[in-house]
Amino acid sequence: MDLWGEPVSQAGVQYETIHRFAELMGRMPPPHRHADCLQIHVIESGMFDFVLDEERHAGTGPAVFFTPPAVPHAFSLCGDAIGHVLTVRQDLLWQMARHHDLPVQREALRPFCADLSCEKGQETVNVILSCFSLLAPELRSAAPSRQGAVRLLAAFIVAKVLELGTQDGQASASGSGQPSLYRRFLEAVEVHYPEHWSVARYAQDLNITQSRLYELCQDSAGRSPKAVLNDRIVQEARRYLSFSGISVKELAGVLGFEDVNYFFRFFKRLTGETPSTYRHRIRAASKVENVQ
Repeated sequence: MDLWGEPVSQAGVQYETIHRFAELMGRMPPPHRHADCLQIHVIESGMFDFVLDEERHAGTGPAVFFTPPAVPHAFSLCGDAIGHVLTVRQDLLWQMARHHDLPVQREALRPFCADLSCEKGQETVNVILSCFSLLAPELRSAAPSRQGAVRLLAAFIVAKVLELGTQDGQASASGSGQPSLYRRFLEAVEVHYPEHWSVARYAQDLNITQSRLYELCQDSAGRSPKAVLNDRIVQEARRYLSFSGISVKELAGVLGFEDVNYFFRFFKRLTGETPSTYRHRIRAASKVENVQ
């Protein structure tokens, strides 16, 4: 797998400094997303302007940005910004969750920004930077233990960053029930939501009853399976409306709706506004922020 024209290591982990990243992508890369990788941006110092999904964050480091797989993001960094970018393959993340009890199992990961300007935040930054200083030479190493060392360091960094999100109430925490089964449901949703699978079909795919799937979703996310499915479709619709120029009719087709009018009604019922109104509002807000 290539990322920014650079191969992701066999260990499933890629690390670059912001300076190196800027050489590859520039300091103002356009909106993009990585389907099978999560990214962590650690800004030690300097000004930044980040867009994570539908939220914009502008300020000065230190700060951390957590971007789950498939989440659109864009950013600009000032010329003297100092920082780091860690990329981890999604399949490796699930392995980390199983073996290191990472808090990623109860519901889908969500992007977040953590301001680390406080004293405790600075301590966390120092810990993460220490890990980066160990990770960089391990990625270049040819030692037999290289892959294991790289993955352990990456798992520790991911865990520390997820702790920051959990403190803000934005990242999910592991819990009781069957988190691995719920994760399998979410993984199936990621693959099949454009096909509009029924709840019954997802239950069949997981080899459980519909009532068991309902209990699983309620215990893990406090929502019904249907709500999880609808939320995922709306989330993707919002991403396209915010970051792409495709027409609403084309978007309906991408999301598996044969009738564009039904898509209009679906989107408005769940969001309170039509797709066109949502797009105009987001773009108008973006223009105001850029002027300011």
